Amino acid sequence: MQNNYILTGSIASGKSSVLKIIAEEGYNTISADDVVKELYKDEEFLRSFKKEIGEKFFTIDKKLDKDKLRETLFKDISLKNRVEAFVHPLVYEKIKEMLLDGFNFIEVPMFFEALKYFLDSKIEIKGIIFVNIDKKIQVSRLMHRNKISEKEAITMIDTRITSEEKIKASNYIINNNASEDDLKREVLKTLERINEKAN
Repeated sequence: MQNNYILTGSIASGKSSVLKIIAEEGYNTISADDVVKELYKDEEFLRSFKKEIGEKFFTIDKKLDKDKLRETLFKDISLKNRVEAFVHPLVYEKIKEMLLDGFNFIEVPMFFEALKYFLDSKIEIKGIIFVNIDKKIQVSRLMHRNKISEKEAITMIDTRITSEEKIKASNYIINNNASEDDLKREVLKTLERINEKAN
């Protein structure tokens, strides 16, 4: 029997750090971003993807220019929709193959934004864990991580569904506004609640 939980959160909220802590506790963890990275190495996928999005997103040596694609996705809704329709179903098929009996924690950054494709995948879930972060800290982390301006960081955050809406739709909230030790305590408390509910 599978107990599948979605781990999601706003951009630069620390989802990967949470997933790492869960993995260290011995649970099966899956990162949708890692699945995408593997897809981007697959030559057959890249050939089909190039037909879908155009050659301008590929370098002279036929490699996908991920930075250029990422930047464009925030500005071009039509392209964003095409990319999601092409990539998400493939990602969820791969994730289904990686699910084990017992607990599975699946990190999906854009879970709420692309909910349709998750529902189409027919993966059953027991709950949604949302990693919450104060917006000021979030902006600062995003600026540092992506080497972008404050204005660009705020735009990236504000183009997505609000944290308030995501919190309402989630079963468990992990706050990541303090130290790594505090985050670990939050994660362990959440895992304890999940285990109590499962038993």
